[in-house]
Amino acid sequence: MKFRRQHRLTCELPGAVPVAGVMFLLFFYLLHNSALLLVEGTPLVSLPEGPGEQPADLTGSAVVAMDCQGQLHFRNQPITLPDLQARLVNMAAKAGSAPAQYAMGVALEGQLADDNRTGATSEEAGAWLNLAARQGHPEALKAVQTDWVKAIGPAVEARAKQLVISHPGIVSGKSNFALILKADQSLNMNQLAPVARAARAAGVQQVWLANRPQLSVPIPEGP
Repeated sequence: MKFRRQHRLTCELPGAVPVAGVMFLLFFYLLHNSALLLVEGTPLVSLPEGPGEQPADLTGSAVVAMDCQGQLHFRNQPITLPDLQARLVNMAAKAGSAPAQYAMGVALEGQLADDNRTGATSEEAGAWLNLAARQGHPEALKAVQTDWVKAIGPAVEARAKQLVISHPGIVSGKSNFALILKADQSLNMNQLAPVARAARAAGVQQVWLANRPQLSVPIPEGP
């Protein structure tokens, strides 16, 4: 006697609802996984909004991310702390920070050998010292009186004038340049202190945490 087989194996595509559910769970996991780094410029992350949650009256800012391993990322690229400090000096100087302008001039001056000064670099170094001196920076005021700056005075003045035209507010005396740090939640203040210290050395006036309840980060004293 033969019995008709009532059941047969079928191979059908899964329904849309289960697939959508799995994809949502995967997306939720990736979004909240600390190993996944999302920095400013990506569509999924933005700075906090609302009163008191962001620095006010900024003349400029730089957004930096720090992952759970302590690796820094700037403009979606990994960056070392010394390189970040150099970038901050440049950005803060153009935003009008007198300490950053002085640091920029000193750094450029350090690239020149005493017996091999090139005209363009000397003028650039002198121009940044000139800009810092205009804002009353004490060390810059002394630096612009050195023989090598005086010797190329007209060229320094011309380059400083170009920088003022290119970057309005560069000598306004109202610089408020901030480093906005997106640090992984697992990092503590001791791990963030070197970044804040480097920012201080770069002439940054404020360091803010963009994803913590207390946004302001004190800049540690010391070198």
